[in-house]
Amino acid sequence: MQWLEVAIMVKESGSDIMAEVLREKGAVGVSIESAEKTIFDEGSNWPQDEDIYFLDPNEYMYVKAYYKYDEETYKEIVDYIKQRVSDITLMNLESINLGECTVVYNVANDEDWANDWKKFFVPFHITKNIVVKPSWENYESKDSEIVIEIDPGLAFGTGMHETTKMCMELTEQYVKEGMSVADVGCGTGILSILAAKLGAKNVKAIDFDPICVAVTKQNAISNNVQEQLDVISGNLVDELKEKVDVVIANIVADPIIEIIGVLDRVLKPQGYFIASGIIDTRLPDVLNALKKIGIEPIEIKKDKVWIALVCKM
Repeated sequence: MQWLEVAIMVKESGSDIMAEVLREKGAVGVSIESAEKTIFDEGSNWPQDEDIYFLDPNEYMYVKAYYKYDEETYKEIVDYIKQRVSDITLMNLESINLGECTVVYNVANDEDWANDWKKFFVPFHITKNIVVKPSWENYESKDSEIVIEIDPGLAFGTGMHETTKMCMELTEQYVKEGMSVADVGCGTGILSILAAKLGAKNVKAIDFDPICVAVTKQNAISNNVQEQLDVISGNLVDELKEKVDVVIANIVADPIIEIIGVLDRVLKPQGYFIASGIIDTRLPDVLNALKKIGIEPIEIKKDKVWIALVCKM
């Protein structure tokens, strides 16, 4: 099967905005990676004469998305994205510097996509005790390390992005043995698997994307936590029938605000809400939503332009 790959080069503060543009057209998956991990490998089918080469990799990220390739309709997707990017760059976005947004595209096979991930995904530490490793790499754990084996497949979520890293740090801090957890927008299942390895007795891993559901199930088996995980296809917390001790949402501001509105239905008294994926300019909106239900964060973390926070019911 062939896939249409679309990449937008943008300054880091605007990467979340461009990810939403790509999702608008029904992307199967969206990733945000450092521009140092260039997509323009020698011999690839990516355009070789774009200005993208001259953008500073220390300032820029590339936001990359995949769509099912259709020879008759792919150009409409590319034209739509280029127009949306052009419109957004003309807006007054206050403190967000988008930089010189450049859109490029390529047609790739399934196996090309998989190989792209494997080039840049190697074992790495999230914290002193948490290690993430791809399924195709060997790693010998030390002492009390928790090793999470991930194969992203056609889903995304490896722990490399700041939002996931902060969320994993907070999950390690607040999830205790015997707790029940809901991971909303589970992606590859990386946070669900971490919660299970920290001792959570029951973890609801929820995603509306069937690819993410399938990848999470496989990753749960690879990590021997499939008995603790209940992988659910659904939108946000709609499918949650019982209250849990911890709700984790590593998504973006708007769905986080939507979850805040129903926290009393899904979170136990004294339970924790861990949220990440909030760009700093949207933090006031999230705080206002929390204020409306009488809650304030007990911890806020920031990494570059990204915010993660924890609240207690």
